[in-house]
Amino acid sequence: MKGHITREEFERVKAKLRPGTPVKILTGSMSPFIRVGQKILIKPFERSSLKRFDTLVFFEEKNERLICHFFYHLEEGKNGPIYHTRGLNSKLTDKPFSESEILGVVTSPHLPTWKRFFMKFLF
Repeated sequence: MKGHITREEFERVKAKLRPGTPVKILTGSMSPFIRVGQKILIKPFERSSLKRFDTLVFFEEKNERLICHFFYHLEEGKNGPIYHTRGLNSKLTDKPFSESEILGVVTSPHLPTWKRFFMKFLF
């Protein structure tokens, strides 16, 4: 995928998403876990299997781009669940977003359980 993606393109990709779909990373917000230029693999999102520190790929409408960050927190909003994420190299959480903005969950690379434990201290 290129740097910018329109809402229409996002919806088309999301409708055809299958496990193992590759996505190229464009920024260093998740370094060294995921590096600039690295291809990751994603699968369709299922809320029932979501765990804290899973890595989500979601659509940021303001800048028309896909973001790849750790899932941090879920809250129930007036119109459904609201997701909070954060990049590895940021002290701030991202702007909250709805489930409709989620493209998928990263399956490779995978964050091992022991690293998830240490993430609790970073976040």
